[in-house]
Amino acid sequence: MIPFFKIGIVLIRQVSKPISRYIKNKAIENKKFKSICIYCGKKYYFFEQYIQKKFYNSNTTNVNYSSFISENKSVNVGSEILGETIIFFIAALIIVAEYKRNSLKEAKKELILNHKLDTLRLQVKELQRENDEIMKIVLPHKKNIRDKRSFDLVHTNFFKDIYNKVMNKSKEITNNEENNNKDNIKKLNDSEE
Repeated sequence: MIPFFKIGIVLIRQVSKPISRYIKNKAIENKKFKSICIYCGKKYYFFEQYIQKKFYNSNTTNVNYSSFISENKSVNVGSEILGETIIFFIAALIIVAEYKRNSLKEAKKELILNHKLDTLRLQVKELQRENDEIMKIVLPHKKNIRDKRSFDLVHTNFFKDIYNKVMNKSKEITNNEENNNKDNIKKLNDSEE
């Protein structure tokens, strides 16, 4: 399947750079937009001057806001700032959309896994119910075969109980056979006399 979302992201990234160039061209043509770009350019320039003086010359506290910036330079700086702002917001929207898409995908996976887990729990309970019914038939005098703490835990002596029951029956059979053999030998001995 073609990842249309990722192709769209690449397309938007490629389109955002011509948009910033278009903003620069429009700033030169349109007076209102040009005044916005000049305002942004001057504010950015003065902010940049303030930061430079603050960090590079810490003794000077006053910033000279009368520094001159040409109109063309302020238009270029302002349109660049607006273009970069647009690119930043497009990138931020892409990141938010990708995060939302991934979170929805993860939620869907989690929902499927929870459904499978619930199905397995129901199957375990059904198997335990069937096991209890079988155990009532096999071991009718044994009341609590499974541990009551959790339906997942099986009584640890379960197999030991089965083994002992089978071994006791085999011992009984062996004892009965020995007794029968002794009786038969005794009868044979009696009959020979």
